[in-house]
Amino acid sequence: FEAGANGYIGKDAPASALVAAVHAVAAGGNHVPAALTDRVQGLPRGRVRVQPHARLSARERSLLPLLAGGLSDAEAARQLQIAPGEAARSRSRIAAQLGLEQAEDWRRYVQAHGLRG
Repeated sequence: FEAGANGYIGKDAPASALVAAVHAVAAGGNHVPAALTDRVQGLPRGRVRVQPHARLSARERSLLPLLAGGLSDAEAARQLQIAPGEAARSRSRIAAQLGLEQAEDWRRYVQAHGLRG
């Protein structure tokens, strides 16, 4: 919520709760399960700037500095013990989400944000 979210729903919530949450947020409202209302009430809203890489999955955040360091998909996959195809798909998602095109873009991004492999 500090980063600007308008709703939250747990992954174990029933489908009907998800639909209700989507409708509430789409209508300009908020949705917080009753059990969390006290915890989010009073939080500053939309004041924290979330870095783009914070939206990556944990696997993508692990791959980012490796790929930026010049490792091939296969080499990075071997280090993280994942399939090379998964590393290649993750490379594409990372590039799209962060707007990284050239190898130098990757290196600059990792250096600017202090990310380490």
